[in-house]
Amino acid sequence: GNEHLEATRVVRLEAGDDYTSVHTKGRTYLVYLALQDFERMLDDDKYLRIHRPHIVNLDHVAQFTPTDGGRFELQMADGTKLPVSRAYARALRERAV
Repeated sequence: GNEHLEATRVVRLEAGDDYTSVHTKGRTYLVYLALQDFERMLDDDKYLRIHRPHIVNLDHVAQFTPTDGGRFELQMADGTKLPVSRAYARALRERAV
């Protein structure tokens, strides 16, 4: 089959031990590639790291909300909630959708 993953369909990426879970609409692929390798290949305008193991496609972000203790949470269009680390919150705010 065609293993080509269209980046435009990638909703978010999540680092595993020696692989990355690539979440697209409707499917999740396990790719044996480190998250930082993906980060180098992805379009900076569209993708942003929000936490050490998480990169999201800004097109699929529904909301970005502060939670307790100065932390932040991101809600994806599909309802998935992800933590945003303080280090990345500023970058996200600057890019806020």
